[in-house]
Amino acid sequence: MQNNTECCGKSSIQKSSERRPASKDESILYIFMSFSVPKQVWLDLWKQVDLIPFQFVLRGLPDNSFQKLAEKVKEYGCSVTIHPDLFDKFGVTTVPTFIWINRGVVKGVSGNVSLEYAMKHLRGQDS
Repeated sequence: MQNNTECCGKSSIQKSSERRPASKDESILYIFMSFSVPKQVWLDLWKQVDLIPFQFVLRGLPDNSFQKLAEKVKEYGCSVTIHPDLFDKFGVTTVPTFIWINRGVVKGVSGNVSLEYAMKHLRGQDS
C-alpha cells in the first residue's frame, strides 16, 4: 500500500512497498540516496530524471523524524520513497547508487556521477 504526502509542488514522501515494473518490458531506475549526499547532487539528479521512470529511495528517516524528512523534501522539492528492504535486496551500502531494472535484468552503478553517465554504464554503452 502506498501513502503519498504532498509537500509542495511535485514533491512527496512515500512509504510504500516496492514499485515494480508492471511487466518485463518496462523498466525502472532506483536512485538510492541519503541526506548525507550534498543537496546539489539531489537537485542535479532531480532535474535529469524527467523522462525515466525512477524513484529516489531512502533507507529511513533523517534523525528518525518524519518532520525532518518533510522539511528536507520540501527544501529539495523532490519525491522520495522510504524502503530499507530495497537497500538490503540490492546490497546497497554506498550512496548514490543507481539500480536499473530493465526487462527483468538488474544492473547497478554507484558513485557521484551524472544520470547520463550512470545510464550509459547501465546500458553497457560506456567505453
